[in-house]
Amino acid sequence: MKHIHELSPKTIGIATGVMLAGAALSGCAGGGDAAPKPTSIAAETHAITPTPEVSATKSAAEIALMKKEAIERYTKSDERNQKVAKAVQAMGMRVVLNGGSALGYFDFYNPDKDNWKSKVSPAQNEGWGYLQHNPQYGGSRHQAAVTVYRDSDGGFNTKKGVSGLALDIPGTNLAVEFDAPVDPTFDATSQDPKAGWEVSIIDLKKLENQDPGYRSSVGGGLPTAQSAKEAKALDAQAITLAEQALYKLGM
Repeated sequence: MKHIHELSPKTIGIATGVMLAGAALSGCAGGGDAAPKPTSIAAETHAITPTPEVSATKSAAEIALMKKEAIERYTKSDERNQKVAKAVQAMGMRVVLNGGSALGYFDFYNPDKDNWKSKVSPAQNEGWGYLQHNPQYGGSRHQAAVTVYRDSDGGFNTKKGVSGLALDIPGTNLAVEFDAPVDPTFDATSQDPKAGWEVSIIDLKKLENQDPGYRSSVGGGLPTAQSAKEAKALDAQAITLAEQALYKLGM
């Protein structure tokens, strides 16, 4: 999976140029941060009542295996992945439709063709890619990105859905990322569609300082959750943070 915050600013954040074409993101100029409404960004995880995962009579190796299996059952479960997918589609479309007016200029990068929208015509940039606002574009200092399909006319094919979402969380040093089990900007043959959505909470200060512990995640290639209970709580917190970010950013 490609991670938006790892690609920016060295790779993702280098484009400038014409304003975003297409009715899907009309009003790309201007914007800025909406005045935040005082609110808590803590996840409401107290309602989670996990099923006991281990037995005191088991060996340490058996307990570790049981925990691993419990995490995998949760991560790959249809209930969990449908919930995450539904949330990402709804939140991602809010960025597609309202991002330009709320944050400022958005550009679109097609990694398959290595083309930026601002550098080529719409027909040359058709396909899956990253629609994103970066701080160096002006407008909001917060980054936002969605993985969507761009049509040859410059619009966005919302019927294909949103396969990725990344948002900075205003008022914190955190960001969140959601990546579909199969990233369409990537070689599908190298991916496991059964792996489940990858949901991550990123400490941007740690990322800036190259601290390897900057990412907490569920699913994907390098999950960090140590139990099914922790995985559920991280999913819940990430969705809560993303909703709070959209509200504070005016989307």
